[in-house]
Amino acid sequence: MPRGRQAGQGRLLDVTQELLVRQLIADKTPDQLKMPYTPWTRSAAGELIEQCFGIKLSARGVGVYLKRWGFTPQKPMKKAHEQSPAAVKK
Repeated sequence: MPRGRQAGQGRLLDVTQELLVRQLIADKTPDQLKMPYTPWTRSAAGELIEQCFGIKLSARGVGVYLKRWGFTPQKPMKKAHEQSPAAVKK
């Protein structure tokens, strides 16, 4: 007999809720959803989950979901993509 928790046991979000949140995070930015954040952060994702489903998760819990869904923390780039080298030289 297997020991420990079974896969999916103890999660607060069900499969359909997880899919909806994943789609929103992948397709929209927080400001498009009228949230006071620029990039997606754990606190922004936690607030989205709370607004949509009334479920409050800890920052660590949100981080676990984000990692499970394949979203990883990113370091900000030092140089903008649209930066024009000629304009910078001027």
